[in-house]
Amino acid sequence: MRKQTNSTAAARTLKRIISEDTTMEQWMPAISGISQKLAGPSSNNGISVAIPKMFASGLKLSVVAVLTQDPTKGFVVNLGWDKKELLLQESHLPVVSRLAEWVVKHRDETVAVSDLGLEKEEWLRELARKFEVRSLIGTGFEPFVVFGMGENPREFTKEEEQVFGCLARLSGLAVEKIRRGKEHEQISRELETQRIIERVIEALNEITRIVGSAQELKEVLESIVKVVLHATGGDACLLYLYDEEKDELRLKASNTRDPGVMERIKLKIGEGITGWVAREKKPVAISSSASQDHRFKFFHELPEDRYQAFLSVPMIHQGKFVGVINVQHQYPYQHSQYEIALLSVVAQQVGGVILNARLHELLETRKVTERAKGILMKEKGIGESEAFRLIQREAMNSRRPMREIAQAIIIAAEIREAK
Repeated sequence: MRKQTNSTAAARTLKRIISEDTTMEQWMPAISGISQKLAGPSSNNGISVAIPKMFASGLKLSVVAVLTQDPTKGFVVNLGWDKKELLLQESHLPVVSRLAEWVVKHRDETVAVSDLGLEKEEWLRELARKFEVRSLIGTGFEPFVVFGMGENPREFTKEEEQVFGCLARLSGLAVEKIRRGKEHEQISRELETQRIIERVIEALNEITRIVGSAQELKEVLESIVKVVLHATGGDACLLYLYDEEKDELRLKASNTRDPGVMERIKLKIGEGITGWVAREKKPVAISSSASQDHRFKFFHELPEDRYQAFLSVPMIHQGKFVGVINVQHQYPYQHSQYEIALLSVVAQQVGGVILNARLHELLETRKVTERAKGILMKEKGIGESEAFRLIQREAMNSRRPMREIAQAIIIAAEIREAK
């Protein structure tokens, strides 16, 4: 057994052993890899498996584990790598805990067993059978226990015991790094949630302003797209409205599409992810490779369909389905539950704004249509129904709204009168 001290001494020992003993070159990849991981971001981004695996490569071990003792749960595996994936099997945890307790008795020392199969204690032989191993090396230091096991019997040299002890301490630092990283991530999530809430409050205030601005429906939709993009930080926003007469969804507003393209984009209820959201009245959030989803419908006219992340939320106001809001991110993006819930609140409010704008547009359309009909009836000497059919036919032939045709008739009449 070789006594180990603090982490500073461990670092000095590593340098001395590696410089003096050329046979220890096998440890260099592990030392370099662990050091790089420790120098990287403070998160569990591959550390929990990568470090023990690199650790194992130095001594050709088949199992490496770093444990801490929890007052309520007992010993918990913080980092672990097992060539045969036996380490975390529930039936094996008692013998793993027994091993940890045994190593703890030799705290601040490195213990080594060359052949577990020859040990007198039955539990050590059971350990060898369960994990299909024969050799063992381990060390304990507050608050960690680290052990490694090899498939074949072997004698560990003094230098190997020392290096094992030093790298065990580095692995302990990795566990601390992960813990700090998780705490940092929690704080980051809380701050991000606060930012999301602030953006949504801004969005709701802006929606209130839109309601009071008496804008045309087209302008309302364009304003909503800007509000949603600001609230979500997305790269694209597509607004689909439900056409009750045709029972379909029509793309009516986007930050990236021209009106000519939007007029051609239609979806049946249940078609594509957007149609699924319309049918199920539930949001869908896809963090990456959205186009690979089995519900996805591809439109060549929409480059956004190649974007990675996709969030689709139904617009429902007082039980009435209005349409669907799609927010897309060009690169992978994980939507939090807060973002989905808060965008749903925005969508609900937006639904009310759109219904009001539609009603306003309908009333205005009726006004100008009635006036245009009167002009045609007077100029052409025709009845009301025939005048209406003329306006309707022109709208269909030119693929323009009846309101625009009626306004054109009114303007033309005013110009003639001015002459």
